Parts: sequence; structure tokens; C-alpha cells
Amino acid sequence: MPLSFSTLGLPGRPLADHLRAATAHGWAGLELRCHAGEPIHPAMTATERSAAASAFTTTGITPLSVAGYLGIAAPGDDDDLITALRDQLRLAADLGAHSLRVFPHGGDGPTAERPAG
Repeated sequence: MPLSFSTLGLPGRPLADHLRAATAHGWAGLELRCHAGEPIHPAMTATERSAAASAFTTTGITPLSVAGYLGIAAPGDDDDLITALRDQLRLAADLGAHSLRVFPHGGDGPTAERPAG
């Protein structure tokens, strides 16, 4: 099974650094940290997206997923969330990533009563 790593723990590093590290250490893919101020973010221009996709192709590293900080399942209106999900899905598709990582924000967890004991 090919090995990959996430850039979530490497904020602010240029994409070229991630690709170099992956290539040097035999990693096959990257999960990409996606946030404003990061090298991968939804406001990237078409030219920036194309350059990033080309960098993946050139190095042979697979962009696995875009890992934004979208919180799903939270109470309230979902209009802004749906817009952000669409933006990140477009970004993932433009980069050649096949998935999007989201985080649950739906509350404190199950509320079922537990048996006493």
C-alpha cells in the first residue's frame, strides 16, 4: 500500500516543500491543509490551481484530499457551509484530489442514557 502524509501539521509551508519532502522520503500522496493564508486555499486563482496541479503531476505525488476546517452537522443555517463545501470541492477537483476532509461540529456526541453501574 502506498504511503501518504497530511500537511495539517505543517502550517504555512509552501507546496514545493511538501512535494520535495514526499518525494525524498518515498511518500506517494498528500492530504492538503486548506485554509486562508496557506498555499492551498479556495481563493486560489485558476493559474495558481493549474500550477499546483502541474507540480503534482511533475513530481508524481498524488493529491489525496483537501482538508479544510469546515464543520458539518452543526445546528443552524447551512447556506454558508454549503457554499464553502462547493468551493473546496471545486478546489479539490482542480488539483486532482478525489476527496474532501471535513470535521464534525454537531454537538457533544450521543445523548443516549447509559446504564448505571
